[in-house]
Amino acid sequence: MTITRTGRAGDGVRALRHPAYRWLYGAFVARGLQVWMQFVALPLLVLDLGGSAADVGLVTGLFLIPIAFIAPAAGTLGDLVDRRRALVVLAAYGAGHGLVMAALVVSGGMSIGLLAVFAGLYGVLNAIEIPIRLAFIADVVPHDDLANGVVLGQVGFTTTRIVGPAAAGAIAAGPGLAALFVAIGLAGIVVAVATWAVRARYREPIVPTGRSPRRALVDGLRYAAATRGVREPLLLLGAVSVFGLSFQVVLPLYAVDRLGLDREEFGLLLATMGIGALLAAIPMAYLTADGARRALLVSSGAVAVAIGGLTGTTIVPVAFVAVALAGAASNVALSSASVALQYAVDGPVRARVLGLQAALFQGGQGIGGLLMGLATDEFGVVAAMVAGGLTVAVATTVTVVAWPRPRPDRDQPVG
Repeated sequence: MTITRTGRAGDGVRALRHPAYRWLYGAFVARGLQVWMQFVALPLLVLDLGGSAADVGLVTGLFLIPIAFIAPAAGTLGDLVDRRRALVVLAAYGAGHGLVMAALVVSGGMSIGLLAVFAGLYGVLNAIEIPIRLAFIADVVPHDDLANGVVLGQVGFTTTRIVGPAAAGAIAAGPGLAALFVAIGLAGIVVAVATWAVRARYREPIVPTGRSPRRALVDGLRYAAATRGVREPLLLLGAVSVFGLSFQVVLPLYAVDRLGLDREEFGLLLATMGIGALLAAIPMAYLTADGARRALLVSSGAVAVAIGGLTGTTIVPVAFVAVALAGAASNVALSSASVALQYAVDGPVRARVLGLQAALFQGGQGIGGLLMGLATDEFGVVAAMVAGGLTVAVATTVTVVAWPRPRPDRDQPVG
């Protein structure tokens, strides 16, 4: 089967022409709001319970780290079960999770230890849900619109990165944290209902492998390592995440010590990164399968340039521009890698490959943050950030050579 390439002006929302995708997009947005509200609610609850900064770090880490270790195995599940039903069950679990937490807050039964358990459980939910959700897009839209469906989903999720925390802060400051967890639970109900309404007209068949889940996972890892067009975007995205985006961990130290920013100004600096990501997401709706490789290479190089610009200046406006560029480039890298992988991968292993993508991007930032912190303690914040930026630049250069542009006359298989 060959890929039909599209990319005409005005095609930026063409996936929304499909009623099933409109339901799925609504689920994407509700899920994004749920995740970002939870991301705000957890540390606020830690502080409300009298926890320390270390407790905040523990709870936040338990929210994120499971993705690095569970997402690849969850991708195996996504290749072996009905994805729609799995997502509905996971959404119902997320709704119940939020409502139970609300009840514990109201009753006074919540503690730091119990909160850590709930954070870990929600992290497991995220790790299982991400690869299945990404793979489900291919069940909902035809191959011609797959790139647009992937990017529009990323646009919706990026938008909630701004709306979700703002809504969470307003609810926490008004009705309180219990009401915030109720809102998180209600968002999960919306996700479940919207996902149940999806009719997957292009559902990829479940191919019985006759192998154990463990063996199926190993097969998926071998496929990713051996397949050109799958291996390269995964490795480059991992390098961007581990060595590039990990600069966010030491950004507070850099902002205070080198730029002399106060807390309010640092908050604006972080907001600039989110704004950059959102602005970049809008034109990405026009990304085509042909342009995904080029967009990934350019954006990964832009991450290296942004880090170089940030470490090379003490001028605050320049630093703001560099951080905005980093936010924009990271979003383009994720979207373009997703599109490249969706078109390059064979259908029977789609969710396993997308599980690896989630592990490398989301989980990689947690691992990279640890490495960046250790390097900063040993060599200083500037040296650590420079080393990370140089590593991304080298990885980009190597990928340019190792991942040549596909010949236009050669068919490329899709799932």
